[in-house]
Amino acid sequence: MRKLFGSLLALAVMCVLTYGALPGSAQAAGFALYEWSNRGNAMGGATIATQTPGASCIASNPAAMTRIEGAALEAGATVISPTADVEFENGETDHVTQRAFVVPNAFVTQQVDDNWWFGVGEFTRFGLGTQYDAGWAGRGNMYQAILETFSINPNVAYKINDELSVAAGVEYVFGSMDLRKDNRILFGAFNEWILKPKGDAWGWDLAAHYVPTDWLSFGATYRSSLRFFGTGQGKFTDSGGDDQMKMRATFPSSISTGMAIKATDNLTFELDYIYTMWSEFRKMTYLFSEKTRDQLADINDLTIDSIKDYNDAFRIQFGVEWQAWQDVFLRAGYVFDESPQNKDYCDYMLPSNDRQILSTGLGLVFDQMTVDFSLMYLVASSREIDNNVTGTLDSNIENSKAYMGGLSVSYKF
Repeated sequence: MRKLFGSLLALAVMCVLTYGALPGSAQAAGFALYEWSNRGNAMGGATIATQTPGASCIASNPAAMTRIEGAALEAGATVISPTADVEFENGETDHVTQRAFVVPNAFVTQQVDDNWWFGVGEFTRFGLGTQYDAGWAGRGNMYQAILETFSINPNVAYKINDELSVAAGVEYVFGSMDLRKDNRILFGAFNEWILKPKGDAWGWDLAAHYVPTDWLSFGATYRSSLRFFGTGQGKFTDSGGDDQMKMRATFPSSISTGMAIKATDNLTFELDYIYTMWSEFRKMTYLFSEKTRDQLADINDLTIDSIKDYNDAFRIQFGVEWQAWQDVFLRAGYVFDESPQNKDYCDYMLPSNDRQILSTGLGLVFDQMTVDFSLMYLVASSREIDNNVTGTLDSNIENSKAYMGGLSVSYKF
């Protein structure tokens, strides 16, 4: 019990440190993020079925923590720098402002006895960071959209036998949004909006890990949808309508499955398939006060829906890990991430389409401590915007890409 309390205290300290380093997140296919460990990043995220998990399995497959003897700690971060071009029919081009966003994480697992394990993780499942110059041509739709979320996810795992383990957990998510748009380009004398709600949501997860032989393993994880509700400041320039506003949205559930094959003692391959029910993300609803409505000519109702109408989408991730020397592991991965965006409601908040990711990295083992590094390059397909969404113009999203790199440190005792 003393070890358990010590592990939880260490996690609490890491959570405070990593949360303090969280200035934003980055674009994704949809806005789901999978950068939960740098071992996983280097393998394209393919760690759902691994037989040799680290504490970060809390995020990918918490049932796998029954493969970790004693206690384990892990903390790390990934730096993501996205960019894209917006090309208009008149030949002009604007650019997504290139910034570096940090996505941190921290995990702890503790073996209670021969059959029970407990673990807690903090990580980011959903995030978005898109920013343009304040005077760009599409500012009537938006010129900044930053969504930050932070999950705390305790799990309990039970080892049914040497082959099969299961797990269940709850997830508390809190976060904030900073959305900015300039309606003056559309309506002349009307207002610039700066909306900054903060809120939370509750969810849950179930997982299973199955190892029928010493060379083959399977994993599966279900994560529930999250009904996010936020309250914050609505600031409207050139008017006295500034007041509290609210925002609500449903973030989607997902099912993740994986299969790992240990081809030799030193070489492992894994293939994962993730299906996200993005159709649960129908809209983002903004609720305003009567004061705001009465004083702003560009708000006619207390409730405004930003329709998204996303489609369900899949992600395939493949990874390989090779133990090149006793204490050195080399890794590589590939990801195809299908975009869930509905072309009829595309806007500039998410300048992306189907994505592909190439990844690589290495792990260095120092007795009980391991240091993992990763590098990733993301490229997205072009996207045409040709619809009636307020503030969008006929345009093409081109050269959408991101550079990513990170470091994780883990310790087993």
